[in-house]
Order: sequence, then structure tokens, then C-alpha cells
Amino acid sequence: LSGPKTHIVNMLSNTSIIGLSTIERGLAAHVFSGKEGVEVGEAMAQFHGLRQSTREAFRNAALTWKTGQTGFGVNKIEGPRARSISSGAFNIDPDSWFGWGVDALGAAVNVPGKALQTSDEWFKTIGYRFELNALAFRQSARIGGNDAAKKSNMADVLATPPETLKLGAASEAAYRTFTSTPSETTRAFLHWRNNTKLGRSIGKYVAPFVNTPANIFKFALERTPLAPITAAYQSAIAKGGPEAAMARS
Repeated sequence: LSGPKTHIVNMLSNTSIIGLSTIERGLAAHVFSGKEGVEVGEAMAQFHGLRQSTREAFRNAALTWKTGQTGFGVNKIEGPRARSISSGAFNIDPDSWFGWGVDALGAAVNVPGKALQTSDEWFKTIGYRFELNALAFRQSARIGGNDAAKKSNMADVLATPPETLKLGAASEAAYRTFTSTPSETTRAFLHWRNNTKLGRSIGKYVAPFVNTPANIFKFALERTPLAPITAAYQSAIAKGGPEAAMARS
């Protein structure tokens, strides 16, 4: 985490996924959607969301850097992670010179991880608004009426989005930043690594990071000819509608 390459790769990959997501959305609308599928115009709505959310993304990223909290961009605030190196972790008086030194060392060691959290917060905010705009456009397009009525309805939806739209946008934001909740397979591996003697002795050194690499592998696999064997693809096809169109795209 301390190497600049990690942070550069993280930012470039998240940036490229923004472009990829727009291409997939347009393809789904024009090629794979039938009735009640992805609406033509959702990709353009995503771009509007991208443009509108940039300032908010910087503000949320700054809050994450300052407080250690995450989730400002998706309305699900999570507290800062407990530091392994701190006066509290070692039961040292934080007001003593030694406690102050330990806390300072912990803060320095934590800088690379803090920088990664800050970057992720920026892209999660973008991803959330990106998807929320597309979903609001879809909902407004299906109500009908002239363009002015649709535009007005979309503005109302974005001002007070329904919980279902917020959850869908937050889920997509996590998916595109590779921070989705672990799958059953990943949870099983984490349980072995954290709760068995062998896992604790070698697992944390062989595989210190598990969920993010697993999500990257899953994301990539779903964009190969092997996609139909994945549970996510099969579930989307079974649901039909926009989910199926996006999976096929």
C-alpha cells in the first residue's frame, strides 16, 4: 500500500470503469433491451450525474481524509477503522510522551491506507450519483408525458430519491469500486484465514487482501465468454428486464 503504483492503478482502474459502464449501458439500451429494459438516454444521464457530482466527491473525500469515516457519498456512514498501532491498543496513557509517540507512529503508518480510503470515497460518490441519475431517468421515462414533464419528474426523484433507488445506486457504486460485500466463497476463505491455526499462521501473509482481489476477479470474469457460468449472470437473466440487458451487454 505504501507504493505510489498501487494508488495510481486504483485511480486509473476506477476511471476506466466509469467509461466502460457508460458503454455497457448504451449497448444494453440499444441492442439488448426489449420492453421494460434499459431506457435509451440512461448513459447520457450518467454523464450528467458525473458532471454534477464532482464537487461533492471532492468534499466527501476531504471528509474521509479528515475523519477516517467513509460512506458520505452513499449515505451510509461508517466509523474509522481501529488502528493496530495506537496508545489505546497497547493500553498506554495517550497523554504521556510515550503514548503520543505511539499514536504519531500509528498515524504515519496509516497514511497509505487512509489515502486509499480517500480515493475510494471520491469514486464511490461519483459512482453513486452516476447510477442514481440513470435510475431516476429510467423511472421518469416510464411515467410518460412530454420532455418537460419527464425532466421535472427526474429532478423531483433526484431531490428525494426512493429508498430502492438509493440502495441500487449504492450497490452499483460498491460494485464498480470493488468494495462489494464478500461472496459466500470469499467469506469461507476469510473464516479459514482468521479462525484456524493454519490460516492465522500463513494465510494472512499469503493473502493479506482478499475481498478486493476477489471482487476484481469476479468483475473481470463477468466480462468474458465464461460469464454465463457465474451466479451473478444467471441471477440477472432470471430476473429479466434491465438486469438481464446489462448482464448480456
